Amino acid sequence: MQMIIPVPANSTYVSSSASGGTFSGTTALVGSNVVLTVAGPIPGGSTYTPPAVTINVTANSPGSITSKYAGTSYSNPGMTFTTTVKPVIGPNFNVATSCYPNPSPTLTTTTVT
Repeated sequence: MQMIIPVPANSTYVSSSASGGTFSGTTALVGSNVVLTVAGPIPGGSTYTPPAVTINVTANSPGSITSKYAGTSYSNPGMTFTTTVKPVIGPNFNVATSCYPNPSPTLTTTTVT
């Protein structure tokens, strides 16, 4: 599973990390996005809490720094994962799945003066 969080406008990426959650995860800077990757499988029907993501940035100038999830459509998703489908008849098969927040919630806002 991957969740994508763009580096906020008006800031420069310093570092990121993941902690807690039902399954551990790692973060990496990919282009201008922080990507949280959680190894699966996550069992179907289970309750799942993703790891908390901490992104450290430096403000480029006074103003607001707002972070949100990425994604605006299924072709530009903010979250991707693979779903294992278990049909009544026949072998299991994997299906690529993607989603995006609509509207994207504000995760944090910091005002720099």
